[in-house]
Amino acid sequence: MFACFTIISVAAIVLETIPSFSPYYPLLSFIEWTSVAVFTLEYIARIISTKNKLGYIFSFFGLLDLVAILPSYLGLANLTYLKAGRTVRVLRFLRILRLSKLARAEHLHGTSKERTMLDVIRLNAGIYLTAIVSGILVLGCLIYIAEGHSSEEFKSIPAGMLWTVKILFGLPFEHVHTAAGMWVFFGVKMTGLLLFGAFTGLIGGMFQNILLGQLKGHHAPTPTASASAAQDDDH
Repeated sequence: MFACFTIISVAAIVLETIPSFSPYYPLLSFIEWTSVAVFTLEYIARIISTKNKLGYIFSFFGLLDLVAILPSYLGLANLTYLKAGRTVRVLRFLRILRLSKLARAEHLHGTSKERTMLDVIRLNAGIYLTAIVSGILVLGCLIYIAEGHSSEEFKSIPAGMLWTVKILFGLPFEHVHTAAGMWVFFGVKMTGLLLFGAFTGLIGGMFQNILLGQLKGHHAPTPTASASAAQDDDH
C-alpha cells in the first residue's frame, strides 16, 4: 500500500510542475496531502511502536521517513521551489526494496540453489533499475530547483529528468547558467560513473554466480557414481 502511495504522490509532484496540468492542480494537491497524511501517520506509528525511539529517529530509514514528509510541511511557508524537494520521497523505495529482500530470503529458504541464484539476479536487477529511476528523478528535481527560475529549458521536473537522461547517455544537452546548476551537472556525471560501476559489478556478479554454479555441478558426484563407489567399498 505504501509503495502505491509513494509512486502516486511522486507522480503528482512531478505533474504539478508542468504548466499544462494547471487545471488539475486541485486534484494533484489532494493526492499530495493525502499521501503526506498517510506517511505522517506511519512515521508517528513507528516512533510509538518501537522500543528504541531515538535509535529509529536517527537511523537511516528513520531519517528517510522524515525526509519523505518534511519538505511538504516546509513548503507551506511558500519558499521558492522548496516544494520540488518533495521528490526525494522516491527514496522510500529503498525501504520497500529492503523489505522485499527480507521477504524473498524467507521465501527462498530451503529452495534449490539454481532457483535462489536466478531470484537473486532478478532482485539485483530490480534494485539497479530502481536506482536509475530514482537518480534521474532526484537529479531532474535538483536541476529544476537550480535552473527553473532562470532558464526556459528547465521549467518543469520532466524537462530536468530529460536533461539528466541526455547527459547519462552522452546525448547533446542544454547548458546550465548558474553555479548551482554546475554542481548538479557534476553530480549527474558522478552518478553516471557510479551507475556504470554498479552495472559492471552486477554483470560480473551474475557471470560469477553462473560459473560457480556450473563448476559445482560439474564436480558434484552423480547419484549413480556415489552408489557404485559405495558398492566397491563394501566389496
